[in-house]
Amino acid sequence: MSIADLTRNCFQSGVSAPRWVKLCQLYVSKNGIESTPDVEHQISNSVLILYRSYPGEPDLVEYFRQALQESLVSLPVFVSTFLQAAFSPEIRTSASLDMLCRVALDAHYSSNAPPVGSVVPVGATSAAIMATVKDALSLLRSASTLPPSHFHQLSTSASELATLLISCITDLSQVPVAQAMVHLSEVNYLLQTLPLSNTARQIFQTYSLSLDMVAGADVKAAHEAQMMQNINASTYGKGEFSDATSNSDIVSFGLLLHHLVHNRGAKYGSGSGGDPVVLLLETLRWSSWTPAVFYTQLISSAFTCLSQTSGNKIWLWVSFIAGRLPSMISQFEATIKSDSLVNADWRSALQTALSNVLRRSELMAQCDHLIQQLNLETPVLRSASGELLAGLINRSVIDSSFAVGIDVRTAEDSIPRLKTEARDAGHPELQPYITFKISLDASIEEVKLLASRVWLDPTSHETFARVIMEQAAKLTTTLDVESMSHLCKLLLQHETALDIISLHEPISSLVYHALKFIETYDCETVGDPQTAVGHLGDVVLFAQYTMEKYHLDMDTFAHGANAVSSQFIKTVRNIYGLDELTREEMVAFNSWFKTLFDSTSEGIEDSILRSTNPKILLRLAATLVSHAIIARMASKIDNDTLHNGVSFFLSPLLNWTLVGVVKSLLREIKTKGFNAPVHFDILQTILLSPSCPPTVHCLCGAQILTQITLLNVRVQTASSEFKFDVRAVRQLAARAVGYREPATMPTPKQQGLWPNQPRNAILMAIGTARGGKAPHLDVKHCLDVTPPAKFLQLLWSELVVAAGLGEMDMCRRIATYVLTMPQPPQTPPLLPTFLYIVLPSLIVAIDSQNVGEQTLGTELLFNIVTSSLTAALHLEWALRAVGGEPLSPLGGQPSTIMARRLGVNLRMKKNSRTSRSLLHKLTSSQPFMANFPHFMSEINI
Repeated sequence: MSIADLTRNCFQSGVSAPRWVKLCQLYVSKNGIESTPDVEHQISNSVLILYRSYPGEPDLVEYFRQALQESLVSLPVFVSTFLQAAFSPEIRTSASLDMLCRVALDAHYSSNAPPVGSVVPVGATSAAIMATVKDALSLLRSASTLPPSHFHQLSTSASELATLLISCITDLSQVPVAQAMVHLSEVNYLLQTLPLSNTARQIFQTYSLSLDMVAGADVKAAHEAQMMQNINASTYGKGEFSDATSNSDIVSFGLLLHHLVHNRGAKYGSGSGGDPVVLLLETLRWSSWTPAVFYTQLISSAFTCLSQTSGNKIWLWVSFIAGRLPSMISQFEATIKSDSLVNADWRSALQTALSNVLRRSELMAQCDHLIQQLNLETPVLRSASGELLAGLINRSVIDSSFAVGIDVRTAEDSIPRLKTEARDAGHPELQPYITFKISLDASIEEVKLLASRVWLDPTSHETFARVIMEQAAKLTTTLDVESMSHLCKLLLQHETALDIISLHEPISSLVYHALKFIETYDCETVGDPQTAVGHLGDVVLFAQYTMEKYHLDMDTFAHGANAVSSQFIKTVRNIYGLDELTREEMVAFNSWFKTLFDSTSEGIEDSILRSTNPKILLRLAATLVSHAIIARMASKIDNDTLHNGVSFFLSPLLNWTLVGVVKSLLREIKTKGFNAPVHFDILQTILLSPSCPPTVHCLCGAQILTQITLLNVRVQTASSEFKFDVRAVRQLAARAVGYREPATMPTPKQQGLWPNQPRNAILMAIGTARGGKAPHLDVKHCLDVTPPAKFLQLLWSELVVAAGLGEMDMCRRIATYVLTMPQPPQTPPLLPTFLYIVLPSLIVAIDSQNVGEQTLGTELLFNIVTSSLTAALHLEWALRAVGGEPLSPLGGQPSTIMARRLGVNLRMKKNSRTSRSLLHKLTSSQPFMANFPHFMSEINI
């Protein structure tokens, strides 16, 4: 009995695959046959013969899987025999051939081995490998002519297998010219006729170039082309979605995603309209990644960022990944598909990237562990992968059948979602349901409950954010102060609701509506001015809190073609002399001072509220308290009168003015120290009062900690009559800004280290990237502490050390991010600063170094300059593609102008060795000169 007889009898008798393998092994051992490639060919062919009679038979497919798993048949033998059998007309259907292709591919990917030693045997000659490649190319060509199958993608599988095999060819110079010409013809045909993925097309084009040089009998050129082939193969062999630039880089996207989330409320943050799509487009063009690699890097970096976070930021990253990232991908694909230069199957690329990333068990386990911290006692969120898949399904970026194939838990949606809740309540769509639930008819507790349910359903975040924005715009028009107050209190008391909005919508537009409401609202004609002023105060506190939380320090806030000034919010702490007040302000000051700090006053009457513009009252609050303290120190009023007047500021009628009052008191205390006992007394009275709004503590907490902590030691030596409760005030402020334990509060010594923060931030980013994690570098914060040129000098000093350790690519990516990531308008542009101010000084410094240091410094300069200017160029292209602003966000100067000026500056320093070397490298770089052709014209002047 032969092996073929044994296999046929087992199959016809219904013997399972594991049992068949054991019987084959027994047959081989009892017959004294050694397991050789010839025996493996016999076993593989014995199944293939049956497969011709029963194409697509699952039991036979399982025979192959089990044989490969138990090493009864090696993968190279299976690949070669299967590809030869693929010419048989009995099995030439998309489904039957795809099933065999997938057996080979699954065996390779599960082995985690490089293609050489996996799909081809170690030591195989290039000619032998090319024979198998020829069969694979023929299968790929045939796939386009066979009837398609809804459940099997033969073209994709055959393309993957062919590219794996091509990556195994290591020496084309020894291949016969005739064989090279046959392959060249086949590859060129496939490139011209088939819609290949970008990954396959890139590898086929490199292979075609190498073959063309061999066919032209230019052996030297063939060796050079083979170097390109080997670079491609060395990265491709590690996984299907590797890229020649970097196989596992998360530095670029790590920096980008951290920027989007950390600066979510600012321009070019997560919530800034189409700006995130601009940054994705720029990264795609700058990196030259294939679509599959691009999506793999994006998704893996997002989950890496989540895995690194802790505390309250866990839910923020979950919300970004599951709620915002799917909409960004949807908008990105809609934009990129309109670009005729980028022709790719983005849907397939996303699916392959998801298949790759979401099966990284260690990374996903870390993310799931963090999500469990949010779930506490009751599971409220899916797994990390489940939340992302649900978001992508919600945006129709993938379909549910694919998602179930990746994570079967997506089919077990036992968690009630708001869409289901809305339908049960009679609302077919989610948006009108949320609008109804946040209306004035609902109590603030009911609205907070809804916000909590929204938080647990990331697929509803985008709709929730849109509803809030539309409601704010509507109320700004109708001037319904009670409803606006209701909305602002929700967002103040449920911070996560505000963060959800900031991820999806421009938070500056929400501030605009609040400021516009304050500016427009008039208490003169309302029936109950006291209630109206209290409601308006909620709007004021919301505007102050949101501007502070998201670092929105613009002088004007725009929405469409309209704009409103924020000066009346930003100047609340100022104390004005009476000669600085306008006539209207002087009248209001006298009326309010008599009402608040006159012992004969009967309190605040409706008439004074009707006659005073709320903006003027906000502007005068700090001045009123300051002048009252001066009056008390001059004994013009007694202590009870002063405290009675201050008590009005602690009532709902005026407590919205307290941010300016507290900050002005802190500034006076900083100036006068213990010579301001009344200021200390009033500050303590306000802060420790249960009527002081928590928002005031939050907005003033950092300043309180800074000053009170520094005063702590001095208070111990102060007069025993000094009764300022430093401990109570300090703990209150610490809780307000998020320090839960006394040990976590900043000490005076720690607070004195702020000049070192930029260097520490740079070192932290480099160390994080070096550890294979996603780095974060808050450039704006660094520039708040250090002038731009000094910051860039610090950056260079740390990058040159890292480059000396062989981390040039990491340095290039970090520098490119720093120099080209758009910052807020008031931030100085860093790329022009580097090119025009810092670079000349670096050239002088490098000229004075030894030859080795000069070589390293020049190489780092070349990498930074070429990478940053190229990124700037692609940023300008991305802006045009999305229809954004015409001027570059990097200081309004086009990259071509910066490159041209750089060329002139380098040419003028012809006596500098570093300048000459850098100039030579730039002009010798074909990609750089292709992007900036005028750079050479300036040099030749």
